[in-house]
Amino acid sequence: MSQKRVFLGSTSSDLKDVRAELRQLIPTLGFKVICFEDPEFKKLPGKSAHDMCLDNVPDCDIHVLIINENFGDEYRGADPDLNGKSVT
Repeated sequence: MSQKRVFLGSTSSDLKDVRAELRQLIPTLGFKVICFEDPEFKKLPGKSAHDMCLDNVPDCDIHVLIINENFGDEYRGADPDLNGKSVT
């Protein structure tokens, strides 16, 4: 049986410590963490950070979104249905 993949999403600058803790904890529970700090995270030149996150979400079995006081920028990417909305 393959290892379940957990997508870890949040704003980055204000939640570095929380993200670091979860990146260490989640594998001890038997899961593979997928996050932008991970070398396996799909990163393509010319793509926005939002689109890169959206590209990685379907490859994961579980999605964890960490929410704090800050929020991400409004979406300005390839999906016109999402334009003007915040992903985080």
